[in-house]
Amino acid sequence: MADVDYFNNFVENVAKKLIPDIKITFKNKSWLMHFIAFFIYLINRRFMSQYTTVLGNTVYFPSKTWLEGNYRRATSIIAHELVHLVDRSKEKKLMFEIKYLFPQILSIFSIFALLAVFSSYFLLFLVFLAFFAPWPAIYRLRYEATAYCMSIHYQEITHTTFDFAYWRDVYAKELSGMSYYMATYSKISAAKELTNRYDWCAKNHPACISAIMWLEAHHAKG
Repeated sequence: MADVDYFNNFVENVAKKLIPDIKITFKNKSWLMHFIAFFIYLINRRFMSQYTTVLGNTVYFPSKTWLEGNYRRATSIIAHELVHLVDRSKEKKLMFEIKYLFPQILSIFSIFALLAVFSSYFLLFLVFLAFFAPWPAIYRLRYEATAYCMSIHYQEITHTTFDFAYWRDVYAKELSGMSYYMATYSKISAAKELTNRYDWCAKNHPACISAIMWLEAHHAKG
């Protein structure tokens, strides 16, 4: 199967069956993505060129040129992001986003300090700026660990040789680094979360179950 057909088949027969209104577009064509990239440049300078982002049910790949050269990798990414989209669909409106961004999202309350022009007591809201620091984010760690377990399953199914410990450690490093704003300070903690969720996601998470079944049916090893 050609790479483009492989990708499109997965989107049509796995992704859209779980999330019917899923949309795929490109960061370099989105003013919103450029806007976000400007503000997080010091945290993640590869946001536009190497990262896929999901907002709502829209998946933003870096560019159409990137996708055309990476259909197999893009399939793995869609499988990963599909886990997030299914998790989001299970939550009440905005709860997934709030939990994912907690505790950093609490820093938004610091904006009330602007009301200090009316009363100096509003300056107390500046204490919420402390939440913008990279404190451990338990929900973000759990959500991402589950999605990365799907990524590890992809590697296991599509490669003739597979080393779980290698991929676990690769993603544990990501989760404990600035790419995820240090969802945990400990690589060991991230590795433990990945280990605990690896078999669980394959048996219990709808996105993982569907993606794994499709991959096992369509990918010819070797």
